[in-house]
Amino acid sequence: MKKTAKELMRRLKERQRQGTTIVMVTHDMELVDECADQVLLFHQGKHVYDGTPYDLFSNQELVDTYRLRAPLHYRYVAERKDVLTIAK
Repeated sequence: MKKTAKELMRRLKERQRQGTTIVMVTHDMELVDECADQVLLFHQGKHVYDGTPYDLFSNQELVDTYRLRAPLHYRYVAERKDVLTIAK
């Protein structure tokens, strides 16, 4: 992430800690995982998911169906059958 983007995210997180609700529209799944408490996923204009980033990226069926590029650590775990995950 570029310096200006990092500064913007730092400021948004500070506002969030102060109780401000932040609504963000993005295709950046790393950013979603890092910053979002709640995710609304739309596909072709239709609402298809409402939940946490963890639940979204841990659901391989959703990831595959909507062709999401899950953050690296989720992809790594999805490929490993010998790894047991523990929910946040």
